[in-house]
Amino acid sequence: MVDSVANILAIQAPASAKGDGITQDETAKIRELFGIWNAHLMRNQEKSAYYNAEINVQNLQLAFKDDQVARVVSPSVSWAAKAVDMLAERSQLDFYAFPSDKNGTQALLKTLYASNDLDNLYRQATISELIHGCACFTVTRGDNTYGEPQAVVNVYSALNSALKWNMRHKSVEYGMTITKTDADGTLTGINLFTADEVLSLSRDDNTWTATRYLHNMQRPLVEPIVYAPTIDNPLGKSRISRTVRSIINNALREDLRAEISAEIFTVPQRYFLNVDTDQLKDNFKTYWNSYFLLSGDVDGESAPTAGQFSPPGIQEHLSYKRALAAEFAGETGIPLSSLGITTDNPASAEAIMAAREDLIRQAEYLNQCNRPHMLNIARLMYAVAANKTYTEACAELAGVFPYFKRTDMPSRAAIADMALKEVQSIPELSETRTFLRQLFPDDAELTVLLDELKATRESKATDNLINQIANSVSAKEKHASQGPDET
Repeated sequence: MVDSVANILAIQAPASAKGDGITQDETAKIRELFGIWNAHLMRNQEKSAYYNAEINVQNLQLAFKDDQVARVVSPSVSWAAKAVDMLAERSQLDFYAFPSDKNGTQALLKTLYASNDLDNLYRQATISELIHGCACFTVTRGDNTYGEPQAVVNVYSALNSALKWNMRHKSVEYGMTITKTDADGTLTGINLFTADEVLSLSRDDNTWTATRYLHNMQRPLVEPIVYAPTIDNPLGKSRISRTVRSIINNALREDLRAEISAEIFTVPQRYFLNVDTDQLKDNFKTYWNSYFLLSGDVDGESAPTAGQFSPPGIQEHLSYKRALAAEFAGETGIPLSSLGITTDNPASAEAIMAAREDLIRQAEYLNQCNRPHMLNIARLMYAVAANKTYTEACAELAGVFPYFKRTDMPSRAAIADMALKEVQSIPELSETRTFLRQLFPDDAELTVLLDELKATRESKATDNLINQIANSVSAKEKHASQGPDET
């Protein structure tokens, strides 16, 4: 299958194109990127199948010789989605932190951030990053005639993108995104990102057309986000690791065995001794027969006997499923209760927090991995929109950092208690927007609150000014009525 896919890709990779044309070097880069994409395609598709709970049970052919039983029961386990989603939801990008002297750049970047819905785009990219190990953002110039922002940001998963990593520069050397396919899976749209251009290729029938967009960034307009990179794997590793997939396979088989055991428990296996087998065909076709008649065997010498085997217990299966869940929780840092495993005694607040500690640490590490890449995306957005070079954007955005929400997600009561202690230590904090934001994390609520506080302060200031004027006039009138002082 891999060889056939590679052959198809070799045919689909364009060697010539109308319009702006395509060079031999660009064709070589596209073929190389196709090879990288194809080498990881099947494994990436497999990880996506685990995330979507679309994996079929792998029958060991011991308890069930026929795979038809597995196909009918079709067990499903969504633990892979839990491992990805619960970590991704704790990594929330919340714009960027700006120094006080960057108001002009902040206004432009905030417009680009909102128009590209970067909050949700980051969440989608993070999910893909955790599934496949990496995802990539692209930043291109927008088309005003279509109402696009000055810089357009898009996200591509490893299923439709490929990157060439430069170990010396520790960045992407060039990359490719698959932008469009037709109904039968044939590629009809490809973008090649290099250090000085974006080559957009579109296919109509068997003819490719190239459109070239030059830029002066001196780097590709593509930036990855990478989970847990290593020296040997600079583009990261998947959270749905080999160990995670193995545990899920065991859980699928256990669900199959438990379901069959439940069926046998409902309809226990029976046995009959010293009976004419022809009578069983008429009396035991279904479980719901209301009566049965038995006579002796054909010789009439032995009395018939009926019995029932002890049905298998379901508790052993539940215990094994719990053991698998505990193993999965230890591997991924997911609390055991999030996998549907409960205990008779409710956990205390300290125990719940301790169970989430591993996940919180992993979320902090995820933010640490993504922080420099999200800063580069801000620089690219600003450079494209302001028609600057990447170097100039880096200089003008000096001191700017991505701002992430807290990974521990504390309750409102815990936040209020912490805020009270902070204000007692540093009273001036109560006047800052950052302090109020942790009390009111919703931007709409905070904006309304600040406007109302501003209106209240202005009203109080006006009242105080009026009172001061009235008091001054009253004092002057009183002084005038008393006449000059006598000496």
